[in-house]
Amino acid sequence: MSVIEYLLEQQAVVMSLAAIGGLIGLAILLLIGTFTVRLVRGYLAAQQQKRTAKQEQALAKRRQQELAEKRARQKKQAARQPAAPAPEIEAPALVVAAVQPPPITAPPVVAVVSAAPTPEPSTTEESQETDPEIQSILDSVFVDDEANARYENLMSGVDVPSMEDLAELAANVARQLNARSTPSV
Repeated sequence: MSVIEYLLEQQAVVMSLAAIGGLIGLAILLLIGTFTVRLVRGYLAAQQQKRTAKQEQALAKRRQQELAEKRARQKKQAARQPAAPAPEIEAPALVVAAVQPPPITAPPVVAVVSAAPTPEPSTTEESQETDPEIQSILDSVFVDDEANARYENLMSGVDVPSMEDLAELAANVARQLNARSTPSV
């Protein structure tokens, strides 16, 4: 009688081998299942990214077409309307500021602002003498000592962080958020 035949005759040994074989098979199936789930999730995420990119491209293309149509309509409207003569302004310095683009139906608007005339400094002795006095009164009226005291109280003992420290803190927070948001399988 060989050892294998002897082991097969013992029921406890056969049951133990069957249980061990079943557990090993179950572990292999779980590993294969986990790997498959991760592959499927990665594939689905890639497909979602592709769809999102296509939608963004389509949206950008549609916006460009709408902008081109808008410009064409504005050019047609400008061609239909007679050109207004440019006003003559005899100001030494002109400042031209563009206003935000108007709605689609309105033509573009440009605001013309002339520079304010500079006041001539007075050379009288009285104005030069009162300027420091007036300035000291204005400084005493418009300085908020309580706000400055509160600010200094809040900032006491606080050092200005370096950019490296802020970058490291941001990276740590991002890692923590990513760790919390990833589902455990």
